Amino acid sequence: VRGGPLTLAQPKKAGAQLLWRPNGAPLALNKFVMSCEFESASQDGIGLVFHRENSQNFYFFLASERNRYHVFGRKKAGIYILIGAANTDAGFSLNTHHQLKIISFDGQLSAMLDDEQTLSVNAGENLFAGEMGYLTHGNNRARFYRARTIRLI
Repeated sequence: VRGGPLTLAQPKKAGAQLLWRPNGAPLALNKFVMSCEFESASQDGIGLVFHRENSQNFYFFLASERNRYHVFGRKKAGIYILIGAANTDAGFSLNTHHQLKIISFDGQLSAMLDDEQTLSVNAGENLFAGEMGYLTHGNNRARFYRARTIRLI
């Protein structure tokens, strides 16, 4: 899956997704903390996809070092939109291990990079249970490590 500019000029942020399916079964959670470690030799988009019903309906978090942003977005019925205001003074360090956490609880989405909150938005609704996984956008030099998920009640 490809498409959309690497900048925030348009909300389309299509990219490669690798879904987490422990023991061959999809994780489908609506309230959670998801965490992974990553590093990238590319300045372009790296993040996570979650609340994924199918290829046309999901939420995502994306970080870009080249364009200095952290952003939450959604693809609904095939249309991409950004959620809330992006943090336009954020990115990530190249060739460095980072820990990324996404928290989804009662419509509130928060992102933490290396234990520092970088973005928090209200999605405007309680979010449906859906799959989760890795996401890249224009980045073929990303590496992900040690994924963890905690179900919240």
